[in-house]
Amino acid sequence: MKSKAMLLVALVAVVCVLPAVAQSKPELKIDYRFNVTGPDAGNYFYFTGPTRYMDSGQSRYSGTDGKDSLGNPDATSHASKYHSTEIFNHYQYDIFGNTVIPAGLRGLFLFAVAPTNQAAIDGLSVTKLPDGSIQIRYIHRGTAYEIVTAKDGTLDMSKISIKQRVIGHTDNTIHTDFSSTGKVADANWNKIWDASIADGKQIGSTTSKTGKITISTPSPDAIFGYTGLLQFTFDGKILAITGTLTIVKR
Repeated sequence: MKSKAMLLVALVAVVCVLPAVAQSKPELKIDYRFNVTGPDAGNYFYFTGPTRYMDSGQSRYSGTDGKDSLGNPDATSHASKYHSTEIFNHYQYDIFGNTVIPAGLRGLFLFAVAPTNQAAIDGLSVTKLPDGSIQIRYIHRGTAYEIVTAKDGTLDMSKISIKQRVIGHTDNTIHTDFSSTGKVADANWNKIWDASIADGKQIGSTTSKTGKITISTPSPDAIFGYTGLLQFTFDGKILAITGTLTIVKR
């Protein structure tokens, strides 16, 4: 009789605990390292969320070299050997295709698993500004992106906004309004963010046209979003980003 009573107490305790466990909010964890000065086997982009197998593979595929082994790009796809590029789409969009993480931030993450020359192709630049904020600029597939953190290096995901503008073709041929040579290396960022420069101009012999300056934010129609901070640090060589984001319904 005593054993039955103890079992009943234990079952009640479990039932009481279960709702608390069920109510815990799902999270997306980010851990990123990228050397902006050149090739580095230590580059990595890790992420893990609440959906089984929808992560960068760290927990399932860690090799003897740890993080380094996951940072190397696949020779065929030029992305993570464990499909980080495509799997991260699960967290960038909701099930209806609405954007939850702006393309400019996703693109920054993927430099760590891209071919070693991708940062140079896209003209990636990272600058720590006098007030402590970190400014990140790059041009990918003809679109210029600029990310600027708060003075403490944080990026608030509930308020995230990324400036962008189409200035070139998808092969990164840039309109001469923004680059005197048509090359990314000679892009003039003052002109890129000059709203007085008209849009709608044909880029070379392509069908692409220049665009207006726009601010990229999560879609208001997305069924979920993120709250929390991403912490950026930059020592002149290594850009690091870490954070645990809470996934919230909208």
